[in-house]
Amino acid sequence: MRRILALMLPVALVACDQPPTKEIAAAEAQIEQARQAGAERFVPDRWRDAQAALAAAQSKVQQKDYRGAFSAANDAAEKGRAAVQAVAAARANAKGAAELAQREINVFLEEIDQLRQEAVTAKVPEEAFAEVQPRVDEIREGLQRVTDTLGRGEVLEAQKAAAELRAQAADLPAAFRDARAQWEEEHPKGRRPRK
Repeated sequence: MRRILALMLPVALVACDQPPTKEIAAAEAQIEQARQAGAERFVPDRWRDAQAALAAAQSKVQQKDYRGAFSAANDAAEKGRAAVQAVAAARANAKGAAELAQREINVFLEEIDQLRQEAVTAKVPEEAFAEVQPRVDEIREGLQRVTDTLGRGEVLEAQKAAAELRAQAADLPAAFRDARAQWEEEHPKGRRPRK
């Protein structure tokens, strides 16, 4: 065992006398892979950490601190690998959040359809919902845009659009109920006004 250590010590010392070009190249490749995966958009903090570790390795080479450069290059490569893995998780989370918001919006729209059927049964005319209907149409169109955006793989954009759309759709069932209640108050017994 001592012989092996004695033989490895000079190799390790010689390795520290040379710039760690292979390690820096490997780190650069790993960071480029992270960039191509979308780390700048999906996990910007991890991306910046990997970039900073690579810059530290390059700086240490300039200072001829090859041990420090070796360590920083390995750190940069590891941070680049971690960023690639984190991108996959972040992408899946964004897609899941967008799909969840879509389902919630569909629940609101189904509730509105049910309220509309109840209003028809109660002989409340469509004109009672004239102020609310354009908002419903906008939500339906926006929902289709979110679906199209997800289809193109633009999950962050879809997540943001779906969240905004969900916030806009949340009060629509209540708006339909209020419109019906207002019409019924203005038209007792559900009768249309005489013309």
